[in-house]
Amino acid sequence: MPPAPAVSPQSSQTTPATPPTPAVSPEAMQDLGTRVATRINTIRQQDPRAQHATWGISVVDLATGASLYAENADKLLQPASNTKLFTTATTLALVGADYKFSTTIEAAGPPDSSGRVSGDLILVGRGDPNLSGRILPYAKKTERVTQHARMLDELVDQVAAAGVRVIDGDIVGDDSYFVYERYGEGWAQDDLMWDYGAPVSALTVNDNVVFASLKPADRVGQRALLTLDPYTSYYTVRNLVTTTARNPCARQGSRCAFAVVAISSSAASSATRRAPGVFSFTDCSGGAPFGSAARGSGRDQQSQPEPPCRDDVASSGKTDPIAAEDGSLSTRFKGTFAADHLEAKTGQLGEVNSLSGYAITKGGHNIAFSILINHHTLGNTKAKQMIDDIVNAVLEED
Repeated sequence: MPPAPAVSPQSSQTTPATPPTPAVSPEAMQDLGTRVATRINTIRQQDPRAQHATWGISVVDLATGASLYAENADKLLQPASNTKLFTTATTLALVGADYKFSTTIEAAGPPDSSGRVSGDLILVGRGDPNLSGRILPYAKKTERVTQHARMLDELVDQVAAAGVRVIDGDIVGDDSYFVYERYGEGWAQDDLMWDYGAPVSALTVNDNVVFASLKPADRVGQRALLTLDPYTSYYTVRNLVTTTARNPCARQGSRCAFAVVAISSSAASSATRRAPGVFSFTDCSGGAPFGSAARGSGRDQQSQPEPPCRDDVASSGKTDPIAAEDGSLSTRFKGTFAADHLEAKTGQLGEVNSLSGYAITKGGHNIAFSILINHHTLGNTKAKQMIDDIVNAVLEED
């Protein structure tokens, strides 16, 4: 039978135009570095809690290679989801952007003249992270269509088109293409209860998510209407939600949706890492060891590269969210110069926040930067605001 149509992520983002970097003398670059350092240090001193955190900052001018700011640039720090920069760059470098994931439905033999297949029909997964209702190419934000398992429907259509009418056996899912390693080494136990902590395998359908939605019943006192998509009998959900009279504080008929069993892009990153030929980075462009990006998603505590290496990776890909426009940066940097002048990858874990990418300053300098805060008590909102303030300060320099 013909293999399933491969699905590979694509991006419809438009990269901001890159103006020529102005020629500057070493003295002017040094003066720029001094001004940048003054502004960054001022921001870091505004909150006493920031003084007790571990900062890793590297800002580099891409045209000259000059370091404009460096703090703990040689230290191994937790990057959170900035690890995905390494996963993506490794995949592009060793596998290539044209790699196709192949998901097939196979049988021991072709159907007979009556369309009967003798034996099992086997769904063979090979790591495709997009067997889902996710709309591709990606445009500014994740969008999904129902049915969420529509890719399986397309495979079933191909089976029918091949003449199969009766299966004299079972339908079996085969996820043996990857080594059996459901959870990344170093994942915390409390991660496993959340959407980003679901197990990873070579056969991942709908990001391993079951979407559950609750809607009020027609009458007060009746059980709320529960639906699962994709539907599965594997899980038993005990529905104790009762429809009540209309409440002024809530809209009757509003839809409440939550994930019962879920997995996020962390799993997609871990799955992509296992594509043929994908291995961990072991050195930067200069060949110096920089630590590890162990599991691909950043959930584990073992991913600890240095800030300069994140500069190297960030400046090589140019596939990150655009400030104030899409993805995880859609609500950040609005009304600032950074909007449309910066592309970066965010990261967030308990007591960890990060942002790494590249940008164009008001003076026309193309820069790569990486900012990490570890072991902080700032809270996510304040930590992200301080990071954004630092980035804005750097970009506003002429």
